[in-house]
Amino acid sequence: SNQLDIVTKLCNTIIVNIPKLEVDLSTYHKLIEKSCNDLDHQLSQCNCLSTDSNPLTNTCNNIINTFIIQKRQEIINKCRDIILSDYHNVMLATGDALDDELASSGAIGDPSAMLDNSGSFAIQTLKFEQCQISLTVCRLLKYINDVMKSITSISEEALVNNINQSVRDGLELFISIIPIKYSNIIENSSKMGAIYYNDCLYIAHNCTLITHRYRSSRILLIDLITKLRTNKDKLLQIHINRYINQLDEYIKLININPSIDSKSLNQPRRTKAIYNNEEGIRQLIDYYNIIKSDWFNVLQENIYERIVGYLIDYILRKFIDIVEQCDCITEYAASDINRLFKSIQQIKNVFENGNQLGYIDRVVASWSKFCSLTDLLEYTLTDIAEWLPKLKFSSFTSKQLSSLIIALFEDSPKRQSVLAAINEVKSSK
Repeated sequence: SNQLDIVTKLCNTIIVNIPKLEVDLSTYHKLIEKSCNDLDHQLSQCNCLSTDSNPLTNTCNNIINTFIIQKRQEIINKCRDIILSDYHNVMLATGDALDDELASSGAIGDPSAMLDNSGSFAIQTLKFEQCQISLTVCRLLKYINDVMKSITSISEEALVNNINQSVRDGLELFISIIPIKYSNIIENSSKMGAIYYNDCLYIAHNCTLITHRYRSSRILLIDLITKLRTNKDKLLQIHINRYINQLDEYIKLININPSIDSKSLNQPRRTKAIYNNEEGIRQLIDYYNIIKSDWFNVLQENIYERIVGYLIDYILRKFIDIVEQCDCITEYAASDINRLFKSIQQIKNVFENGNQLGYIDRVVASWSKFCSLTDLLEYTLTDIAEWLPKLKFSSFTSKQLSSLIIALFEDSPKRQSVLAAINEVKSSK
């Protein structure tokens, strides 16, 4: 038993002293090969080992396989340690983990901070808009790039394949661990949810870069992009749904009643109704500013525009539907709704370029229609007739616009003339 323990210790010693670099394996093998063979033979002669048992020689000859196993474990352990270390600190990123600086975390919150990446392969070849990511994901991808660089000097194909698989598994660890271990952070904090969304985009982008940069190693990571896309979209949808639920609550605070008449309200009740509606709109706009503080300069600009544009469009459609579905809109109600709708238009300030000509129409699908409806509510029939040829109301169908004219104005020759003009304008388009 003691003799076997000695053999086991000798085998472990051989394993422990295996070089860290593949280029040194051959020299190490030559250095210990004869000694292992001789010692196995002597142990057999002493009846310490069976004649066909050569544990030291087998361990020596299995150095490359042992090295491969050790290398894989080293990569997986390092990736896991990086992933589990932290998920709170963030940094600015431009796309390529090789170029992005971990020190850029100090520039978070500085509106003038723009990372210089003019010489980057990422910028020259594949577009990736600046956004905030976790330090964790950048550290992980920097390490993976270091691992992939080492492949260029490796001749053993089995080792190359093993490293490729280990890199994939390291990225799979991120995909699997983060949503579970940090679920409370990324699901309850809208900003950290956006960071995770960006992390998935960042990994997907770098999967393309790594596959291209180290194509001689034949590593393939592109298929991971589907998993990343599913994860990021699912997580962000949780936050979008939460925003929508809260927006619905704020919409309930705003009482838009197209059929109400000034005679039905005494002055105190009228004043209270106006105050309640204005307070509801103020809270609604404040909530959009909260969304802005969570996601502006965190998400990529085009994604921020698309999502916040959708959230604004969501409430505008609600307000438009209330007015469009009404058969009769009193003069008092039209004036009141016009005032409220003008106040709601302040919401465009959640975009940095909200006041830029044509910008808001591009990012919010119903904006033009909402503004046209706002104007329509204060226009006379003469005003409407003048604006029709200029396609002021082109966002409405002829049926929608005609229904609104009928709801707003009593029947008269002037109204009939405008309704006829609507059909003429629409038919001539």
